[in-house]
Amino acid sequence: MLMLSLLIWSLIIGTQSATLASQLEMEANAIFNSGWWDSVAYSNLSNHCYWYGIICNKAGSITKIQIYETTLVIPEIQFATLKLSVFHNLESLVLISNELQGNIHKEIGLLSKLTHLDLSNNALRGAIPPSLRNLTKLMYLDISNNLLQGFIPHELGFMKNLTTLDLSYNRIK
Repeated sequence: MLMLSLLIWSLIIGTQSATLASQLEMEANAIFNSGWWDSVAYSNLSNHCYWYGIICNKAGSITKIQIYETTLVIPEIQFATLKLSVFHNLESLVLISNELQGNIHKEIGLLSKLTHLDLSNNALRGAIPPSLRNLTKLMYLDISNNLLQGFIPHELGFMKNLTTLDLSYNRIK
């Protein structure tokens, strides 16, 4: 009975370790495949926590992506090239003045731990996605100085923790 218990315990621990390793690999691949970083300078995926603008927790999972003022290697990069759905521990996404193009996709609503979102001073277009309502921990939201249009989603009113909201200098009503 003891042997069976030890075997089950080791399988559980092994599965958790494999799951964590898989999660970290998915995060590293997502930032590498986004094209936002120079593929030559940032080709070592195991060092993704040391890449410019990336901050990780002790386990090696990405908790912050903070890139300021056109420091992205590729100009006019598409925001959608970063696969947001893999970042289960992301708390802060700050991409200020990086000439980001495209829409803010509904996938952003999957970032359940996000407290800080700043996409200001880019060239993002389209509507503000209603999926932002899923960001229940969000305290700071700045998407000012973009080319967003349409209406302010009423779902933003359900964000109980939001203390700072800046939607200025867009084409929204």
